[in-house]
Amino acid sequence: MNLFQAKQEIIHTGRKLWERDMVSGNEGNLSILLSDGSVLITPSGISKGALLSENLIHIKNGKWEVHVDSSSRITSEYKLHKAIYESGLGNSICHAHPVYATSFSATNKGLPACLLPEIILSVGAIPLVPYAAPSTAELGSNIIPYLKEGYEAFLLQNHGVITVSDNLNDAYMKMEMVEHYAKIVHLNILRNDLKFLTSVEIAELNKIRQELWKKKGTVICDVCGYCKISQEGKK
Repeated sequence: MNLFQAKQEIIHTGRKLWERDMVSGNEGNLSILLSDGSVLITPSGISKGALLSENLIHIKNGKWEVHVDSSSRITSEYKLHKAIYESGLGNSICHAHPVYATSFSATNKGLPACLLPEIILSVGAIPLVPYAAPSTAELGSNIIPYLKEGYEAFLLQNHGVITVSDNLNDAYMKMEMVEHYAKIVHLNILRNDLKFLTSVEIAELNKIRQELWKKKGTVICDVCGYCKISQEGKK
């Protein structure tokens, strides 16, 4: 993907985030790691639904705080993007505040991943990353251990949601799926009736995820605060 294509991809994705109410005001940020090692990232203070090509910031030679040929100010969350790219664990980042998923981020339990097979196969477990103040380097360092385990979507405690992938379209799709799933979980909680998949069912789905979809991550109960599933499939 060249620079022009990357700009169009970010503009298009920002518009989708805004249209789907996954950001408000100037919230959210997007970035793409280009093949030459440079990074294209969104600015601060501009709605993701109103991005223009000239607003986007092109980070070259690792100079994250120097912006030549740009009048825009880099997103305050750039340290989060920088940490992920320097870890070599992703090429595209989508960070937003979708309402339902973000509401689960402001809990002690997070979001269980073992209610629907589709979320296990497409996204996997969604860890609740310990709180760190926005715009700090700690926010990035907190997420790295989870990335190393193969997770792709994360709740940032008391903050929002971030998805990481090889391309921005996939990162956006994961964001959309996490929010859709969070709505379903929310409705089940209102009914006070959560029917978790059993450990046997989860193991089967993980096998499909790894062998058919070539995903390295698994659904691990340790990152979920809702229950502990025994080998017999009991909560």
